[in-house]
Amino acid sequence: MTVSAPINVNLKCSASYFDHENLVDTNKNIKIGQSRQEANTIERVNRRNRVHDDIEEEAFKEERGELDNGAGLFMQSEHLESIRDISRNVTSRSPLQVSLWGRSLHRVDSYSIVQGLHADTHMYVSEASTGEEAISIWRDLRQVEDVEMDPVSRFKLYSPTNFQDKNGISMVFRTPILMNRIYLWAKEQGSIDLNGLLMDKLYSIGLTTDIGNIKVSDIWAGEIKLASNTGDVMCYGTLEGNVSAVTLGDGDFTARSVVGPQLDVFTDRGDICVWDDCHSETTQLITNTGNITCNRLYSDAKICIKTEGVATLNIISGSVGCVVKNGNIISHIDELTQDSFMEVETGYVIIHIPAQSSRNFRVSLVSPRSLISPHVLNSGEFYVKDGLEHFVTGETGEGDLAPCLTVRCHEGSVSLQSPPVSRSIDTGDESEDGSQLRES
Repeated sequence: MTVSAPINVNLKCSASYFDHENLVDTNKNIKIGQSRQEANTIERVNRRNRVHDDIEEEAFKEERGELDNGAGLFMQSEHLESIRDISRNVTSRSPLQVSLWGRSLHRVDSYSIVQGLHADTHMYVSEASTGEEAISIWRDLRQVEDVEMDPVSRFKLYSPTNFQDKNGISMVFRTPILMNRIYLWAKEQGSIDLNGLLMDKLYSIGLTTDIGNIKVSDIWAGEIKLASNTGDVMCYGTLEGNVSAVTLGDGDFTARSVVGPQLDVFTDRGDICVWDDCHSETTQLITNTGNITCNRLYSDAKICIKTEGVATLNIISGSVGCVVKNGNIISHIDELTQDSFMEVETGYVIIHIPAQSSRNFRVSLVSPRSLISPHVLNSGEFYVKDGLEHFVTGETGEGDLAPCLTVRCHEGSVSLQSPPVSRSIDTGDESEDGSQLRES
């Protein structure tokens, strides 16, 4: 489905089940929507607890015949019933409902061209009071381009050049649950709202706005591209796929949970924030003068602030390459899977690392000034060379094979903090020969 709206129209799109009369089945939408939300919540918790890693390992062994198939994975009855309905009516047409919400003075004229599986719909919005007046407005647009043979539905919205309405128009789409591609384009102040909770089999999504915001919820697709000139990109629920997002001006990018092969985000003056989990295999976050925040990073990430900003990172597992020209880096690191680095030209770096007994990586610091926890300083090597302070932590259980985090600050300071090692206190008395006596 392709929708192009050249006026200030808010585009809203979501999937829906339809009854035997091709009307929206609200009860079924609510019931299955709640079930999927519960399943998505459980999946986020399992992924955070790394249950999926165990499942994938068991599935691999199962393919080799090392495990009994057992009961497997079950779907809820409503999902099975919906699949039966789809397989039973695979050759039948599915309705696509369009609602145009405006003001009482707005007039809508439309027609559709249907050829095979392809449908082209052209809608004309004006303030004409009669049909004759509307015909006179659209006479020059009577000739429409030839219909392509691609199995896709396209909607084009037209308005006269003197159309002065700047708000109050919304175009709401109710699509079938099985969709292949969705492309939405809203010009001027128009915004886009796409809810994919009930959508399946999406291959590609492309959303573009000029000034308006882009909002997506629970999207799963092979390729997801989001772009706005000055608006914000807001992602709720889980965003899964090859994700690419671009905002210019002061547009921000925010997401709750991201899963998939790649996350690639660029902003000009806007902030980038993943405020829950980022499970993308590779992540690239770049901004000119914005802040970057990742609350739970399970990824191999490349992060760059080209001019000025603050990077706040909580790395649960993965690797990071972070560069900030003017600004700060604040990071908590639990586990690194490969060598990583952080570099600041002007500013400071604050790093919190686990205790040495539970740390699987080494740290190497180079900066004009450094502040290091005493127990970390005592277990490593510290020296001064060419006016710069150098420090390398002690070896971990991995030895020389452990990943190394290299931190460099050209003008500023580096703070390396770690919780102190807890020591148990035994109050037993000692014997005369120095051995400890224990109560029986």
